[in-house]
Amino acid sequence: MFKFFSISGMALSVSFMMTAGAYANEIISVQSAACSQGKKDCTRIIFTMKESPKFSVFKSKDDGTEYKVVLHDISDPARKTGPISIKSSSVIANVIINRTPKGTSDQVHYFFPLKKSVVPRVNKSGNSFWVDFPHQDSMSSASAAQTARDPGAAKNGDNSASKRNESGKPGNQKPGDRGTVTDTRKPAASGNEIEKLDRKEAERRLAEKREAEKKEAERILAEKREAERKEAERKLAEKREAERKEAERILAEKREAEKRAAEKKEAERILAEKQAAERKEAERILAEKREAERKEAERILAGKREAEKKDSHPTGKNNEGGTPSRNSRNSKDVRDIRELENELFADLNSEGDNQAPTESLEKRLAAPEPPKPTAYKRKSSATCTVVVDPGHGGKDPGAIGVGNVQEKAVTLGISRSLVGYLNSDPLLEGKLTRNRDIFIELGRRSQIARNNKANFLISIHADSALNSQAQGASVLVLNRDRANRENSKSVQNTDNTKMLAGLGEFLKDHNDPLLQQVAVDMASNTSRSDGNDLAKEILGSMGRIATLHKSVPINRSLAVLKAPDIPSLLIETGYLSNPDEASLLATGKYQRTIAHAIYLGIKNFVYKNKDTLRCGVAAQSEPRAPARSNKPAASGAKPAAPKKTVIYVVKKGDTLSKIAQDHKVSPQHLKQLNGLTKDQVNAGQRLKVPKKK
Repeated sequence: MFKFFSISGMALSVSFMMTAGAYANEIISVQSAACSQGKKDCTRIIFTMKESPKFSVFKSKDDGTEYKVVLHDISDPARKTGPISIKSSSVIANVIINRTPKGTSDQVHYFFPLKKSVVPRVNKSGNSFWVDFPHQDSMSSASAAQTARDPGAAKNGDNSASKRNESGKPGNQKPGDRGTVTDTRKPAASGNEIEKLDRKEAERRLAEKREAEKKEAERILAEKREAERKEAERKLAEKREAERKEAERILAEKREAEKRAAEKKEAERILAEKQAAERKEAERILAEKREAERKEAERILAGKREAEKKDSHPTGKNNEGGTPSRNSRNSKDVRDIRELENELFADLNSEGDNQAPTESLEKRLAAPEPPKPTAYKRKSSATCTVVVDPGHGGKDPGAIGVGNVQEKAVTLGISRSLVGYLNSDPLLEGKLTRNRDIFIELGRRSQIARNNKANFLISIHADSALNSQAQGASVLVLNRDRANRENSKSVQNTDNTKMLAGLGEFLKDHNDPLLQQVAVDMASNTSRSDGNDLAKEILGSMGRIATLHKSVPINRSLAVLKAPDIPSLLIETGYLSNPDEASLLATGKYQRTIAHAIYLGIKNFVYKNKDTLRCGVAAQSEPRAPARSNKPAASGAKPAAPKKTVIYVVKKGDTLSKIAQDHKVSPQHLKQLNGLTKDQVNAGQRLKVPKKK
């Protein structure tokens, strides 16, 4: 236990202890102020508390150059009270504050290093106490004499001045007040005994301090080791738990993957069986349908032959003069048509040109969505009208593919999307032959296109074949033989004056059959040439997003392509008999993709040839057939037949006059033939010119 000193300053250390029970207190402020003790200056450190304080004041160094003030039962030791200002003239060199030292939770320690050894004085009043540090040693000669006479009193600090300074006022201190000075007075002893006792007490305190520090260090080390052991055990347990959970997760994922693989394999097996059954059923239905159509065609043909035989040979004799009978001509026409149809079926049922492996169905279904048509734009005066014909419809479902996909529904979906893209272009306008599920005769489809003043007729279809591996898109154009037959019928047709591009007016104004035949042939050749070029552009565009069955246009005899005044195409968008293509064509996304590719092909062709196509106003004002001569034909003389034309590609340095001179025609004739309004031509431009002999 530390020694106590009195207010007189004769003792070496002091401790004020609170006599009441422990309670929570709060530091209001700690301030410094100048003071005086008689004629000597001092520095006063004032501690103001919320309640009556519990504190201790003692030497922290044996030579008296440092004192420590300990505040006990502080509710918030970490709370700061602001800096303590110490003047340079003060005996206090510095102030060190240690809040909640190790091993405590409710104390604040104030250390006051001194410039020299002095004896402070402690006073208390109410909720405050203060410590005065004299700037010089305050022990007077009288005090020293008193110390020599009564060392015990000096050591224990028992005098009236001490009591007066403790309470602040004489008689103000009550028994049991906090902050009182404990009286530990002992009998008087000699100076040597006091020095000896002080030395033993210092040694004892040092030993106790070292022992306490040792025990504290051992306790801290034991706690640290225990904490490290527990932390290591906790981390090990967490690691093992994480490893266990990770192993369980990997095992669960493995089992789930195996389960999914088994389910996928089972689903693929079921799908393959279903597709095989549907394919067989579709092949059976298709075979039955074709067999029924063949028998029906044979029955009709047999009845027709029998009727024609009765009408042509009532007596049972052949026609004389070696001229073939009508029956024999009709039979030949029927055989030719059937041969062409068989050839078409064999061609479409065969393997395609593109032998490269196609992407999987999943990748093609996951392809990005095609762009949407832009807002409607104002049309140009040279707008090209494209009539789109969705194949089949109504009572005629067309081909029925795997999964009961009907051709008439697929073609209508593609056609609607195609018209949407066409109507978003300033140079193109799209119209439909049907916009709902109705049946339209083949002959009416060309007439609907003619009524809409079509520049092009695009018929949309989907194919089917006995070979379920057949796949890809194709573009069909009218062959020359069928075109020649249809041209002859057009000349003989009394309703041919409704033909477009000025051809109807030409036929109306010229009654000569030969001239009419030449005009129709020229118009048909031009239409077939434009249609063939357009087909190549569409194939090039479709080849970027779909498999092509044939990479070049197919020439066939088809009724929907027979109009001599309108370039006409038939597009087979894919095979419904192929399970993958049937699945693709049944989706709106793939229908829009096909429609967008067809639109790009049409757009490329029109923009490359807009100066020679004569769409819109030019198509109505300038006929495609030869211009009518103002001079009357000589009696009995046949009018000169128009020359056949070929396509000439303008080269760099060419002019309209030079091209006309090379082909022995006038520039005006070239402008009229190509629908040009200016004499300027550009490199790469395609012009129709008379064929050289």
